[in-house]
Amino acid sequence: MNKIIDSFIWTVDSINNWISSLVKWLSLLLVGIGSYEVLARFLFNRPTGWGYEMFLMTGATLNILSWGFLHKNYQHVKVDVIYSILSERSRKLINILCAVLMHIPFIGLLSYISFQKMLRAWKIGEVSIETNWYPPLGPLKTIIFIGAFMFLLQTISNLIKDIIALKDLLKQSQNSRGRKND
Repeated sequence: MNKIIDSFIWTVDSINNWISSLVKWLSLLLVGIGSYEVLARFLFNRPTGWGYEMFLMTGATLNILSWGFLHKNYQHVKVDVIYSILSERSRKLINILCAVLMHIPFIGLLSYISFQKMLRAWKIGEVSIETNWYPPLGPLKTIIFIGAFMFLLQTISNLIKDIIALKDLLKQSQNSRGRKND
């Protein structure tokens, strides 16, 4: 059982590391697209038909595909003023409760809905109507699903790690109390 759990954690963590190593380069593409569009629009008075949507799609891709990696490294948003003063045991307990009561249900729902929207986009050949470029939305909605699903898997991976860490902390606490009583 431990081998399966260790394999799951390693696989999810590795995939999110790999995705982040690829996605970080999108920030350069984002700057390039934004700069080109601004120059074309304001310097040459010749805006592109594709720049605005490419900027939005690249930004959305960069954002959602980073969620799993950020969660893996516990860089997600939290009330750090309170969280940082808590004991390690209390932090692990809060992580576990938040994962079970909030993250897994909501991110699970987000994954399910994004999967349904992805399938629909491919099925009907959905296109964006924001500009006259009309790009297909299937690829973007697939990326949204992948990002949400990897976030869900990372939440489960972190939950397992937090349960193991809390169990170890409780065991250490019991061992130190047992030595004091000897």
